[in-house]
This record gives sequence, C-alpha cells and structure tokens, in this order.
Amino acid sequence: MKSQLCGANFLGTLLQDENNTLRLQVEELGNKLRRSDMMFARVKDELERYRIGAGKTPFPNIDEEQRLKTKLQVISSYFEMHLFYLQENICLYN
Repeated sequence: MKSQLCGANFLGTLLQDENNTLRLQVEELGNKLRRSDMMFARVKDELERYRIGAGKTPFPNIDEEQRLKTKLQVISSYFEMHLFYLQENICLYN
C-alpha cells in the first residue's frame, strides 16, 4: 500500500512538473505572438504610408491585383504562342 502511495506521489510530481513546463511554453508562445502582432502592425502602417506617398489607396485591393496578374499571364502566354507560331512559319519559308 505504501509503495502505491509513493508511486502516486511520484506520478503527481511528474504531472505537476509537466504542467509547469507547458505553462511556461504557453507563456513564451503568447509573448512571441504579441511581438509578432506588434511587428505586423508596424509593417502594415509603413505599407500604408508608402502607398499613400505613391498616390494609391492605403489599403491594397488584393482581389484586383490578383485579377490583373492573371490577365497579364494569359496575355503573355497568348503572345508567346503567337510569337512561336510566327517563328515556325518564318523557318518553314526560309
């Protein structure tokens, strides 16, 4: 019976140590997250200042930028294919 109590106390101590370690890790992660949030806010503010300085709206329109990038890729692919076709035709006639 006494050995069971010693084992239970030992297990309780191990669990307590593990809980303390986990609490410290959670606290460290919380601190890192707060620092990251502060850095993100500073970067966001700086981006807004640059955009305003360039005569743009402070907040980028991600959907519009993505739409224009996609359109540019489609047009670029079309011109590449057309150029390749023209080069092939020139080679055939020479």
